[in-house]
Order: sequence, then C-alpha cells, then structure tokens
Amino acid sequence: MKNIIIILITITLYSCATDKFLMSDEEMENTPYRTVGMSIMRDSTIIGNVSSTEIEVDSKGNKTLEISITLTGFDKSSEANEVIRYLHTRYPTRKIEVNLDGVRTFE
Repeated sequence: MKNIIIILITITLYSCATDKFLMSDEEMENTPYRTVGMSIMRDSTIIGNVSSTEIEVDSKGNKTLEISITLTGFDKSSEANEVIRYLHTRYPTRKIEVNLDGVRTFE
C-alpha cells in the first residue's frame, strides 16, 4: 500500500511539473504568438524562424521530433520563456530547442 501511494505521488508531481509549462486554453486564445509557415510571429512581427528539424532516436528505439527555433526579435533572453511555453503547448509531443543568437542581453 505504501508503494502505491509513493507511485501516485510521484506521478502527480511529474505531471504537475510538465503541465505548469503548458499554456491554458484561455492563454492560448489570448497569446500574441502564432506560427505561420516556418516563422514564429508576435502580433504581426516575425520574431523567429524554424532553423532545423531533427529526428532523435534513443537507445531504446524511441523517436522524437525536435524543432529548433532561432529567435531574433527579443531584447532579453527571459522574454523567450513565453514563446517556449507557446511552442510547447502547440506541439506537446515535440522537443523544442530555442537558439537565442538574436537576443541582445541574457537576464
């Protein structure tokens, strides 16, 4: 019984940790971010582009599609978190990698 409780608590904590990085339905409806073709837009301004896509295969044969984005329209790296949340919510089964080459400061 004690093991079952520990397993349930672990599953609950894991799912909460993953879900906290997802946007709610309301946030997705009101977000200024959109994907248009290979571009990421905030309102009507392109702020990044898909720079590459990769398929990763782990030692167990599990495949994961990785989408690499290069952001260009930011002054601070901390502003990128909302874009990452948007992309993670929009593509929940994909691995999202964000390149911050176009960011001016890291905060």
